[in-house]
Amino acid sequence: MRVMHYRTTILGSGNVGTHLHKAFTQNGVSTNLVSSRTLEGIAPSDVYLLCVKDDAIEETAQRLKEYLEERLSPTSCIVAHTAGTKPLSLLSRLFPQCGVFYPMQTFSKQKALSYTDIPIFIEGSSPTVGQELISLAKTTFSSVSILGSEERKRLHVAAVFASNFTNHLMTLADRQMQQIGLDYTSLLPLLDEVVDKLHHLPPREAQTGPAARRDFSVINEHLSLIEDEQTRTIYRLLSQSIYET
Repeated sequence: MRVMHYRTTILGSGNVGTHLHKAFTQNGVSTNLVSSRTLEGIAPSDVYLLCVKDDAIEETAQRLKEYLEERLSPTSCIVAHTAGTKPLSLLSRLFPQCGVFYPMQTFSKQKALSYTDIPIFIEGSSPTVGQELISLAKTTFSSVSILGSEERKRLHVAAVFASNFTNHLMTLADRQMQQIGLDYTSLLPLLDEVVDKLHHLPPREAQTGPAARRDFSVINEHLSLIEDEQTRTIYRLLSQSIYET
């Protein structure tokens, strides 16, 4: 069987669910998007993807199991969650065929994405389930890998540093810019070059700035200009991490 002809239901119409639905639909995968709260509109499917908050996975999985047992004919379906940190074991006690389908990307409904290059990391309760989820992923995504729960946790830590923390630092940078009548958009050419450089150099080699040069006079002057104590602490700790590295 080829998963690209399977029926797929996505539970959860948030950022991740909405984008996965668009991605699969654009590539001809029969996909149904339903609310994870009501489960209304669920049809018999071969794959169910739980695109919900991490702390809602178990509860949603339990309700899905009850819903399937009560309203739909028994199937040999695969149920997978899409969380980076949560283990496969959240599902294995409920579903004999289960897995993880983790797209490592930052998703916002209002921002269009090119889906092909998003890395997908797969874990299956058996080699067969893993291969089925890989087949589903390859209908739409070009980078698909097997990764266990413990390794995926470490990957998620790295993703938080690379994405969430970077974005928050841009929020802090925007505050500084606003004090001189500008905003973060003036920094985008700089940020674009930082990202482009990482396509050619390892991050350690690409590092520049006063902390990399150990220019403590500049660092101290910057610290004196930052009024917010928490932001000053972040600047100091990051600078220390850079020059000690």
